[in-house]
Amino acid sequence: AIRRKILERFGVNAIGLAVQAQSGVYIVDPADGGVGRQLLTTGEYNRAELEKIASFISPRSNVLVVGAHIGSLVIPLSRRCRHLTAVEAN
Repeated sequence: AIRRKILERFGVNAIGLAVQAQSGVYIVDPADGGVGRQLLTTGEYNRAELEKIASFISPRSNVLVVGAHIGSLVIPLSRRCRHLTAVEAN
């Protein structure tokens, strides 16, 4: 439904939307009904998950994130540790 509304408003060439979220700017796929939709509607993605992960790291931590998606957890986590490496298959 969101993608259809975007296509109606911006045209068939719209493939991403810039979202100013609480942790930064992201480009989201209008068809993404998960992470993208939460960022579009609330300005953040899964605060509870972010806080749970953050409880395991410190400013001295080196962190590896496998399955980073567009970085909605990676970016805020990177501000809480010494070094963060993110890998995304897509």
